[in-house]
Amino acid sequence: RSARSAAHGKRSRSGAAWDKVRAFFRPPGELVICVGPDGAGKTTLSTAIRERLDHTRIPASNVYLGAQSPLLPTRRLSQKLHKKFDKPGKVKPIKDVDRRQRLRGLAHIMADKWYRYLLQVRPRLVRGEVVILDRYFYDLRTFPHPLVKSPWMDALLMRLIPEPAIGFCLKADPALIAA
Repeated sequence: RSARSAAHGKRSRSGAAWDKVRAFFRPPGELVICVGPDGAGKTTLSTAIRERLDHTRIPASNVYLGAQSPLLPTRRLSQKLHKKFDKPGKVKPIKDVDRRQRLRGLAHIMADKWYRYLLQVRPRLVRGEVVILDRYFYDLRTFPHPLVKSPWMDALLMRLIPEPAIGFCLKADPALIAA
């Protein structure tokens, strides 16, 4: 009997360890994403979904994953330097930069998005929440950058980002967005 119970205990411990490994790579929570242009209603929709789920037993939260104050210290430092040395009211000119600078800028934005995802989204997914995201990594695919338009970069971006359970792609009348 003791050998049988020891074997059962070993199997259950290994099963629990396997569950932890599986949850690390594929957390039990679900991603719901809202993408679209500014003013299309992404924030309104993500808030409405979360409020609807608040009245159920499904734990849910919404997170804004768009451009806001950066989390990476290097991006914060870059912004502070620009604010300090740029003249007030100066219009930022469109500059033509070489391919290396463009790749570095894109990698910096992607790294900041991943950092935000790991700090704000992933812990909620591990807890089993439904996380409704206002904006997502897919925004990088619309980035006006020659490297993003290349098929190999598009394929790489799609392999690197977690797949959502469902996505809402919103659009709105351009006049409404402009207003």
